[in-house]
Amino acid sequence: MNKKAQAEIIGLMIIVIIITLAMLFYLSYVTTESDSSTKSNIRKEFIDNELSMSFVQAAVRTTVPECGNLPLDILIKDCGLQERRISCAGMTTCEAVSITLETIKNETLDVWDKSYSLLVDYGETSQIDTLEFDAYDCAEGTVGRRAPGVQPIPYYPEPGTAFLELAICKK
Repeated sequence: MNKKAQAEIIGLMIIVIIITLAMLFYLSYVTTESDSSTKSNIRKEFIDNELSMSFVQAAVRTTVPECGNLPLDILIKDCGLQERRISCAGMTTCEAVSITLETIKNETLDVWDKSYSLLVDYGETSQIDTLEFDAYDCAEGTVGRRAPGVQPIPYYPEPGTAFLELAICKK
């Protein structure tokens, strides 16, 4: 009877070892899969954040031919302060800002099928309303909204600052 008990114990040990190995393989598979998913999410978030920052930095440096090839940040400042010192081929600088940003977003973000919130916040010292473009209802407070790329545009020497913001959102 002693040999029969030893055979049963060895059989149970073999079963425990097989179950342990199966669990180890399963756990290694699960952690490997979640790591690649996490890496993919981190990579996508990084790319979207870099796109946001690059977009706003490039946009403020974009020159507008109708306004004497002045950069967009100068036009945003003129619009926000309502100076009306810049001639834009029969348009106000506010209209030129709106048309230019509409063109840029149509040729980039919309073509790339990005979900976004793009706005020009003229700041508290301005009486001009915020100019906003949204795609896929990606408004403030939307779940999955990414940190926006923000480019401040100071009204120096006047007080205040305008902001050009782009947030790339999850679809």
